[in-house]
Amino acid sequence: MIFRAGVDLNSILKKLKDLLDTGCTVAVCGKDGRIVTDTDKGIRPLIKLIDGGEDLRGCSAADRIVGKAAALMYVLLGAREVYADVLAEKALEILRRNGIDAYYGELASVIINRRGDGPCPMEIAVADTDDPEEAYSAVKACLLRLSEKNISKKRTPLDPTA
Repeated sequence: MIFRAGVDLNSILKKLKDLLDTGCTVAVCGKDGRIVTDTDKGIRPLIKLIDGGEDLRGCSAADRIVGKAAALMYVLLGAREVYADVLAEKALEILRRNGIDAYYGELASVIINRRGDGPCPMEIAVADTDDPEEAYSAVKACLLRLSEKNISKKRTPLDPTA
């Protein structure tokens, strides 16, 4: 079942959504009731959760922005329900197809990059797949490329490591 903006959230999702207002970018509540939060930007918090190896199947989650890439990571995590301040239309399709309840504040046609001048690189990385495992590999590779690009930008000609 997919819910849209303006629908009352259950108490767990409401609590997770409220955590977004305190500076968290992602808040996840496992079946055991333990809440994990993160303030890192982008998709990194989801990658950390996946790489952490904790069984989060059946979890509830709140996230600032969920595009297709993040939606596929929530599928990989085994989420039961996801709230997003901003949810991409493609993400809604992915969540719906995988039986994950979706709630959102705003539905967006596309997720843009942080500079605001094009699509999010994670959305580009997963554009050709709907498979969560393939998407995970594509996201990890994209994060590595972006990290390497940022490192090379920080080097100066006087930098002995350049």
